Amino acid sequence: MLPGCVLGVDAHVFVLFFVAWLDKMYLEFTENFEKTFVCQDMYENRTIFETLDRAWELLRSFPKDALNKIPAKLLKKYYQREMMMGSGERKGNGERKSKA
Repeated sequence: MLPGCVLGVDAHVFVLFFVAWLDKMYLEFTENFEKTFVCQDMYENRTIFETLDRAWELLRSFPKDALNKIPAKLLKKYYQREMMMGSGERKGNGERKSKA
């Protein structure tokens, strides 16, 4: 318990649940980050755009308000963006056409 604070049983249980949920979220992010972002197969030839898309996919595992170190302008532009993975097409600014 925090010094000088009196927490009821319900509040204490909620805090423990929230901490466990937050820890789980960070652990899942770490595992996914290593699998999908860091561990690039030697024959995988992804572009910088594909790499950035993966980074945003990983960041979307966190609630938007938890990403307070990312400028609001970037969050607004990329956090909710839908991607058409694998087709070579991009939605939003910086559109890219698939190679024919």
